[in-house]
Amino acid sequence: MTEPEALYVHLLFGLKDRNLGILEANFAQIVYSGLFALEAQWKLLVEDVELGRVNPDLKIGGDVRRSGKAKKKFFLAHTERYLLLADTFSSEVFPIR
Repeated sequence: MTEPEALYVHLLFGLKDRNLGILEANFAQIVYSGLFALEAQWKLLVEDVELGRVNPDLKIGGDVRRSGKAKKKFFLAHTERYLLLADTFSSEVFPIR
């Protein structure tokens, strides 16, 4: 798995966790890169939240997908969470320019 793909998976799990309260990293650049990736890919991430999946176009190993299926609560469709995230990102965080 490449670094961008790993970051995508981390962002996805972070978005699915409504109790997430802090972003933390050893270096500010890592947080910046994560937020930059979130801005660029929020629509795909939010779609994955809605559908209860990890984007099938990502070239990640089957072990990652299988381990995720073991955590079933993260791989259920979350329409309510999707609606909240889609509304938040489209209107407050990354408004359409």
